[in-house]
Amino acid sequence: MNCPKCNSEMMFGYVQSKHGIIWSAEVHEWFMLPNAKKGDVWVGGKDNCFSVLTEALRCPECKTIVVLPPVEKVE
Repeated sequence: MNCPKCNSEMMFGYVQSKHGIIWSAEVHEWFMLPNAKKGDVWVGGKDNCFSVLTEALRCPECKTIVVLPPVEKVE
């Protein structure tokens, strides 16, 4: 995939954290718990605050990172 900002080829990798990561339209000043009523979501596809591992693409030129949608494992 090419970078949406500079059109360079992106590298495949992962966004990882031992704590949860949320996406929010607002800055959370105190607690980093998502507010579903305001549209906050957990990055990584899990509704918890524990370790996160999700696929992402990184542009080596402009450093843009694109987080890919989670893939649910079927067992």
